[in-house]
Amino acid sequence: FEMAIEMDDAMKAMFGVLTQNITQLRLANEAQAARMEKLTEELTLSRDNKLRFKVIEPVKYSLDSTIKLQDYFVTFEIFCAAQYGNANKDAWSAALGKFLEGDISQAYIGLEGGSMLWEDLKTTLAASSG
Repeated sequence: FEMAIEMDDAMKAMFGVLTQNITQLRLANEAQAARMEKLTEELTLSRDNKLRFKVIEPVKYSLDSTIKLQDYFVTFEIFCAAQYGNANKDAWSAALGKFLEGDISQAYIGLEGGSMLWEDLKTTLAASSG
């Protein structure tokens, strides 16, 4: 036998709201899925690029260099951002050591520059380089 289901108005209204909610959820999920897909694509691209472009290391810096230390830091920070990322800039302090030569390298070692905060290290070295 067949069961005929009678829907009263309240039930119809509730069913309508439910259908609407499901539609909205589906749309939101689709938007979310599209965003995730785009992000994944971008990540894949940037990963490929990282493999393709070896980050070019800056030249070593000494006080005899023709450029100012501040200008060197600009180049060095671009290098570090590409090589190590921006998440922990204080890790850049340790990286700087091998790019310094001569007196400024001695100053860096004397200050234990590798364990200093990046911004502090920059200021201190700039002050000591005159």
